[in-house]
Amino acid sequence: MKRNAKKKAVKAAGDLLINGANITKELESHFRKGLHDTSFLLHVPVEQYFDVNMEMIRLLVNKHKYQCIYLSLQRPYRNLASILKERSISIRRVWFIDGVSHHGHATLPTIPRCAYLRDGFDIDDLIWTVMDVIKTVKSKNKVLFLDSISVLSLYHTPKDVSRFAAFLSKTLKKEHIEWVIIQAPPFRRKGTCIDQLRSTVHRVVTVASPRRKLDRKT
Repeated sequence: MKRNAKKKAVKAAGDLLINGANITKELESHFRKGLHDTSFLLHVPVEQYFDVNMEMIRLLVNKHKYQCIYLSLQRPYRNLASILKERSISIRRVWFIDGVSHHGHATLPTIPRCAYLRDGFDIDDLIWTVMDVIKTVKSKNKVLFLDSISVLSLYHTPKDVSRFAAFLSKTLKKEHIEWVIIQAPPFRRKGTCIDQLRSTVHRVVTVASPRRKLDRKT
């Protein structure tokens, strides 16, 4: 591998390295510090987005033994399941909410541990599906992983996206769910749903950025 390929994510000794930074150790450090209040908003540069997603899932599922509810608005179930297996991530601990596969397909096969969102789903559909899957997963040690809340803003109004953000911050806390959100690229505009999330989560983490930092709520 060429040394000047700085923006490519590579594996070394089992850890994810990006631009010389050990992302595995960085994620673990944030996770340990927030072990008892682990609602995260993660800001990840777009070029490293998917690799950081997969590394976070690996840590949560393989190392910390969470049952993971993976809400995917970027990739279909079959693609994700294949990649998780290739990366030796325990797929038996992952439950999927697939918001992609119904695009252009009237019917889809029934798959254990996978719920599909209908084509053109609205925020109410999303909220009810998330709640149904949460109730299906009996383990007390579970996490909701949302691969990109910014995708919602492409198809739904800011008001609806903010309503979903409010659902995450209130309802999931009542259900004792520790949830993780990945948002790429970093948002800095005020008054957006992302800005609202920053005020409700326990920790805001910027990963693999020249100005990597951990913001703590006081």
